[in-house]
Amino acid sequence: MARTLNLKALSEALGLDKGQLSRESNRPGFPFDKVSGVRLFDAEEVRAWRVANVKPSRRRGTGQSLQVQAADASPIAASSPAGSGEIPSPPELSAHEKELMRVLEDPQASEVSRAEAGFAIAGIAAAAAYRRGEMGVQHLENLKKQGEELRKAKADYIDLAERRGELIERDVAQELAGDLALRLVTILSNVENALATRFEIWMADPAFQALPTEQRQQQIRSWFEDQARTLRELEAAEIDALIESKLRERADQKGVA
Repeated sequence: MARTLNLKALSEALGLDKGQLSRESNRPGFPFDKVSGVRLFDAEEVRAWRVANVKPSRRRGTGQSLQVQAADASPIAASSPAGSGEIPSPPELSAHEKELMRVLEDPQASEVSRAEAGFAIAGIAAAAAYRRGEMGVQHLENLKKQGEELRKAKADYIDLAERRGELIERDVAQELAGDLALRLVTILSNVENALATRFEIWMADPAFQALPTEQRQQQIRSWFEDQARTLRELEAAEIDALIESKLRERADQKGVA
């Protein structure tokens, strides 16, 4: 990667305010070389750094400002020649990139969703740089940083869910699975007995025997549907009660301990 653009040329290449870039360049990790007291930059390298380190502003409006943000995040954004004095038009983003940007800009998105989007964008940027033969340490560092942000966001989410009582401990889940398996065996046994009884009734019924094959099959299917519906209704009411019972047992055990 060749760091040959001064701050003015970088501002024109990225379509961003020179003052904003100047402030950002003082942040740790911002990629530049200093030659004879002048900072020199590479547009693609800075673009990748900003994707990983600069969150979209909530105060920006729609229209051109939003397009510049999207172009900033795109790993395939094209830079104008240094010193051309022209601000490049924002490149067309893929549908996937647009969706990632939508998540990043959505104030209602969860921290986990935003972290996942940031990690995906950093990955796209790294892959694009690799295809151009410009993969650098900064791309890997950005990817690593976004991965750590995602890990932290998910860890925070799990911690919050645990404190809210929204997660079940592994051994409780194992007990539940065992009880549910036992209930399934019982259900199948009941269905088997009911089917055996019903089969004897069908075989002893001359009217049933006289029906065409298609109608007999239809009656059998209808009987099974009724049985399944009844079982679903009964089990739906029982499952929640079973879970609550297990959680109460665990809370009591912890209280005694």
